[in-house]
Amino acid sequence: IRLREPVLGVLRGRVLVRGEALPGSIVVATRVGDPQSVYGDEDDWDEDYIYNCAPGQLTDAEGTFRMLYRDAGAVHLRVRHPDGHATSDPIEVLLPPGLDVVVDVAMPTAEICGRFPIETVAEQDRKNVKVTLFPLRKASEDPFFVPGDWVSAIQWTCTTSDVGASGEFHFDYLPR
Repeated sequence: IRLREPVLGVLRGRVLVRGEALPGSIVVATRVGDPQSVYGDEDDWDEDYIYNCAPGQLTDAEGTFRMLYRDAGAVHLRVRHPDGHATSDPIEVLLPPGLDVVVDVAMPTAEICGRFPIETVAEQDRKNVKVTLFPLRKASEDPFFVPGDWVSAIQWTCTTSDVGASGEFHFDYLPR
């Protein structure tokens, strides 16, 4: 039997926020049309467990990524901010057989700033005050308990901001 080495292609690019490199972001590629579920339902790409199961890699200090591929066809490329704030919408990329494909991803950005009335909290407790940003799609769920799952609360996968002495908070890099 004579075995042939597969012809490999390369999918590479950079992840940018406001034109600057985004090191440490997670880049994931999934086949278009493949079941997108790890646990039986449609995957929530803002959940941490997905990134332990899906093929991908972290961007380097220059925000670059590089993946080898064997099979040609369409993939969905998703990028998650290194702080876990949010995941980009899927970008469909066509991978031709054995070629070098370059895709740069510009992450959409927004921010939320505000002030919590810190003076309403007892002084000894103020150092413990945090503001948590919950996705609107999860507004009807209990943030401290996920039914059927005794070990992971929704709040564990949400972004928090410390509240300083002034009560001000800031969430940077949010999806549109």
